[in-house]
Order: sequence, then structure tokens, then C-alpha cells
Amino acid sequence: PAIAGTLMCLGNAWRALGDAHKALSYYERALAIHEQAYKDEPNHPLIAANLFCLGNAWRALGDGRQAVSFFQRALTMYEQVYQETPNHPDIAGTLGNLGIVWGALGDGRKAVSFYQRALAIYKQVYHETPNHPDIASILNNLGIAWRDLGDARQAVSFYQRALAIYEQVYQETPNHPDIATTLNNLGNAWLALGDGRKAISFYQRVLAIYEQSYQETPNHPDIASTLNNLGAAWQNLGDARQAVSYYDRAL
Repeated sequence: PAIAGTLMCLGNAWRALGDAHKALSYYERALAIHEQAYKDEPNHPLIAANLFCLGNAWRALGDGRQAVSFFQRALTMYEQVYQETPNHPDIAGTLGNLGIVWGALGDGRKAVSFYQRALAIYKQVYHETPNHPDIASILNNLGIAWRDLGDARQAVSFYQRALAIYEQVYQETPNHPDIATTLNNLGNAWLALGDGRKAISFYQRVLAIYEQSYQETPNHPDIASTLNNLGAAWQNLGDARQAVSYYDRAL
């Protein structure tokens, strides 16, 4: 098991470096050792964690089906391991990842169902600290799933709940990327609902955060993307001059 632990660490390091192929090979070697070491205890948390990491590696490689298969095996194992504490963050994290992968595979309904299960667990886990980033992250993902399903109103409602939590969590760092991302999602949702004015107000807040965050790299793609969104929103409002001015700045 000690060797397997080192292989897992190497896998994590390669994944952090963006080489999911190398990560995969280390995770697979670790899994072979873990399965041998715990053959009398096949539902072992280390095997489940290993399967979870394999799911993440396949997801990074863009193979959603393989990712689902590993996350599903990890989930089954975690549910066995934590039978007496079913509201465990490891279960919620795996459900959340299944939601992300099903969303990427184009099945928004399945994504919503996994996110809802994850949210229910996180609400139990963090009942004493309801403004937790894990809850906000799931709410934001639920917004994305509903947007993908074509229900922008539902999306707005989840994004607003996520934003309220993030603004509490990051009171001392209000230019946090999680806040910017959620504001941007709200802008996109309002634009989809045909309310260009509301979209602009959210995009302007995103732009203000990015301009603070990227003072030393003012040509950052996040700034360009937001300027582009502002151009689209002004175009939606029929103001071609304003639209062109933002598109020009984005270039």
C-alpha cells in the first residue's frame, strides 16, 4: 500500500501538471496494488479514492463514458464504506463529479439528478456552516445544467443562490474568480432570457473584477471574453455603436 500511495501522489502531480495520460498510468498501477492488498476487503476507501482519481483522469482526457464508469464504481464503494454515515463528503463529491460528466455528455436531466443528491448531502454535512463553497459550487453547477436544459429562469435562481454564498465566503477577497464566474453565468442567463440591460449590469461587474485581478496582464483572455459578452448584450439591445466599441476592445 505504501508504494500505491506514492503512485497516487505521482498521478496527482502529473494531473496538476496537465498530463492526464501520465496520471492515468500511475493511477492504474496504484489500483492494481490496492486491489491485491485489499482483496479480502474489496470495498476499501483507498480503492474508492483510486477509482475516483481514475474518473477524474478520464474526464480530463475528454472520455466522459470512461469517467462515468469509474465514478460509478467509486460511488458504489463509498456507499458501502459509509453505510452508517451516508451523508459523507466523499459520496457528495463523487455525485457532483457524475453530474459534471453527465452534463458534458449532454444529459442535463441526469446531471441535475446527481447534483441534487450531492446538494442534499452537503446541506447535511455543512448544516452549521451553510455558506460553504462546496454548496455554492453545486448550486452553480445546477444553474449550468438548467441553462443547458433551456430553462434560464431556473438557472438564474441557482446562480443567485450560489452568488449569495460566494459573496459571504469571500468577503475579504471580493475579486475572487468564483464570484466573477457566477456573475458571468448570471449575465449569460439574463441575455438568454432577452434582458440585455440585466446582462450588461452583471458583465460590467465581471469586467471590474477581472480588471482588478489582471492589472499586470491587461490583455488577459478573461477580460477579452467579458468585453465580447458586453458587445453581444449591447447588440441585443440594438445599440450597434456600443457593441462595436466593446468588440473592438476585445480584439
